[in-house]
Amino acid sequence: MAAALGGAVLMLLIGATDAEHAFYSEDSGIDWNVIFLLLGMMLIVSVLKRTGAFEYLAIWSVKRARGRPFPVMVILVVVTAVASAVLDNVTTVLLIAPVTFLVCDRLAVPVAPFLIAEVMASNIGGTATLVGDPPNIIIGSRGGLTYNDFLVHLTPLIVVLVVVFVGLCRVLFRSAFEVMNRDMYLLTSRDLGKHFDGKRIDRWDVGVCVMSTQAFAEGVSGMFTAWETKGQIYMARVDAASGSVSQVVAAPGDDRTRKHPALAVGDDGTVLLAWTEETAWNKGGAAAWQLFSADGRPIGETDRAGGVPVWGLVAAYSRPGGGFALTY
Repeated sequence: MAAALGGAVLMLLIGATDAEHAFYSEDSGIDWNVIFLLLGMMLIVSVLKRTGAFEYLAIWSVKRARGRPFPVMVILVVVTAVASAVLDNVTTVLLIAPVTFLVCDRLAVPVAPFLIAEVMASNIGGTATLVGDPPNIIIGSRGGLTYNDFLVHLTPLIVVLVVVFVGLCRVLFRSAFEVMNRDMYLLTSRDLGKHFDGKRIDRWDVGVCVMSTQAFAEGVSGMFTAWETKGQIYMARVDAASGSVSQVVAAPGDDRTRKHPALAVGDDGTVLLAWTEETAWNKGGAAAWQLFSADGRPIGETDRAGGVPVWGLVAAYSRPGGGFALTY
């Protein structure tokens, strides 16, 4: 855009053209039909953005696909292609993209394949109509073509291309739909690590690296372990003899960005469960914690403090004589 504007200014400066030809000539000047049509489309999109229509369509697509990654991509691709045919395709992508980030975060799948598919779908769908793509507007204005001319001659072909593209998405982005097993196992050894027995304590199928940690702590009230599943932190009592867990409890609250648990057991059997919130790749967050009685009942309210640095974790320990300390 800057290069184009710079070239136009340079043409005026060197006298290759003048203001009369640049602004008013029907053959070589600015096409004001295109400018005002684009302006009108931007106003319409701005109004639609405030209604939340695009967010509604994205959430509706996830519900219709029941959270399955490939059906979600198919619906988002079709929605993007159709929206791009009746609106400006660039603006459509800018409106769909933020919702796509949210959807992919909830589904625990990589967002890049979804964004690439939407960009390609917007270019395909935008070709179907006069207003879907700026080049179409220029061609229509210069050639005297109507909206129906584009609709009749291009839309049938674009429908076929969208169907073909959906099939290609299955092949091009197949790695985004592969769900890996990230189940949590408790390994127990009774011969100093020569052999281990494993028991699954929680199930988690996800398409991305979860980047989390686990914790153990032992005290007068027994041994405890904590882990993350689907953005939530869980704690359980460990039976060292049998290698099993019991009294599984979840950290209170509905936040789904929890990771990296830490545990400490006090002299009176009270358990401190701590974790991070909103931390991610190259992103810091906050520390949160909750006290539990020896039988797993929450004591008081969950507390939270910001300031966990990038790549930071939390650590907890029991103070001699009572109380806990939390560091990060």
